[in-house]
Order: sequence, then structure tokens, then C-alpha cells
Amino acid sequence: RKRKRILSRVKFDFMDDEIRQNKISGATAFLMVAVAVFFDLIQIILEFIPIVGFILNKLISIFASLTFWLWLTLKGVKSNRQWILGGSFVIEIFPIPFLSALPVFTGGIIAIILKERIRSVTKEIV
Repeated sequence: RKRKRILSRVKFDFMDDEIRQNKISGATAFLMVAVAVFFDLIQIILEFIPIVGFILNKLISIFASLTFWLWLTLKGVKSNRQWILGGSFVIEIFPIPFLSALPVFTGGIIAIILKERIRSVTKEIV
């Protein structure tokens, strides 16, 4: 009984949009960009291995997309801002040679972070 009362009073701050103005902190943004750069560097290296690299690049693209989708969802970033991540995934999955060597995950994550920062600043002004 006591537990139920305590748990009913607990507020989860990632669910309340007004409590958290900036959902992606500076440290989290740095880690997200570092992980995106890591995924892109692995893909650039694998791009030059004929058949195995092609298959591994697709698997890494799927894993990276799911990783960032989960990370952004846990941070409370709304799905209408995550379409950029979907665009990055589509660019990586296309079987056009050297297109997957572009650092699209890094660019997509930086764009999402900037969009969140702009949203938090404009929300404070208004």
C-alpha cells in the first residue's frame, strides 16, 4: 500500500514536456555525434571491401538507425523531428556505390540536435 502511494506521486520528467526544455544536453549531444562519426567511419572503411563490405554496411546502417531511434525516443525527441534520421537511413540503404560512404548519420544527428536546440530557444522566447 505504501509503495502504491509513493509511486503515484512520482513524476517522470521525460514525459512532461514543460519540465524539460532542452531534451538533449551538451554531453549527450557530444556522445551522439561521436557515435555517429564512429558508425560513419566504419562504413567508409567497409565501403572499399567489395562484397562483404556492402553487406556489412547495410547491417551497420540498420543497427545505427535503430540505435539513434531508441536513443532519441528515450530522450523524448518527438517523432516529427526524427524524420531526418529516416532520411539518413534511406540514403545509407540505397545500393549506389560510394553514397553510403558519405557521413549522413553524422549530418542527420547534428541536424536533429540543432533542431532541438532551436526549438528550446524559441520556446523560451515565446
